[in-house]
Amino acid sequence: MRNNPMLSQSQRTTILELNRQGVSKRQIARVLGVSRLAVRRVLRSNSSQVTELHRPEKAEPYRQQSTPRAYHREARDGFAEGTGD
Repeated sequence: MRNNPMLSQSQRTTILELNRQGVSKRQIARVLGVSRLAVRRVLRSNSSQVTELHRPEKAEPYRQQSTPRAYHREARDGFAEGTGD
């Protein structure tokens, strides 16, 4: 198995071509060193194009809220003033 979660376009093309030649999904996975799930997903998509991922940072909407809360929590507990011994 690979550590890289994305298959390259050439790997995807190879998967589609081997499938057209009648090679089993299990054998394709073994030959390319990828999971059978990855092979199934490529065959289901029937495309050699690598999908582009748009992943905004999950914490971004909360970034402004989290800093004041942490500060107030520290102040409440006495850590901000150095009295929390």
